[in-house]
Amino acid sequence: MKRYPAAMPLIALALTGCLKKPDAVPRPRAFVRIDLYDTATVCTPFPTPVVLRVNKSADCRLVRATAEGYWIDIAYPAYHATVHLTLSRAADSLRREEIMANRSERMALNLGDSPASRFDLVSPGNFQSTILSASGPSLTPVQLLSAGPKWIVSATATLDHLPTSADSVAPVVEALRNDLLTAAKNLR
Repeated sequence: MKRYPAAMPLIALALTGCLKKPDAVPRPRAFVRIDLYDTATVCTPFPTPVVLRVNKSADCRLVRATAEGYWIDIAYPAYHATVHLTLSRAADSLRREEIMANRSERMALNLGDSPASRFDLVSPGNFQSTILSASGPSLTPVQLLSAGPKWIVSATATLDHLPTSADSVAPVVEALRNDLLTAAKNLR
């Protein structure tokens, strides 16, 4: 077995270079960190025929109410996003199928070519819900469709402008998805 004592200092020097941490340098481009809203929720500040839990920090307003439905906007100013939520009365099975087909088509059109992940659940109030989250850049990154015994709930989160990449708004999309997931879990 041959020994190379002259090579040992070179090997030691090379190994110590590997242990040194690189100096922090400013990156040429970075995304602004967004302060996320607290996850606490409350019921809507106005009466609706369905229990709706919304983010406590969001601005919730009733746009219109009729015997056939409710239109609600839930604004998230810090996210530059709004959730447009609709409650539609499903008086009979024909009307239910008509509403569900219309909302499903809108969800597909809102996604466009963007791939999406899907999450299904059933609430204690027997609402069967589907949540779609776009995986790529989208103006409508999160959507909800819930069918209950008498009402259908649909919601679409919209961003004020198209993000340059999905990573840049990933925390916002996740927060909006979690808020719609909380709402779907508590529908009664």
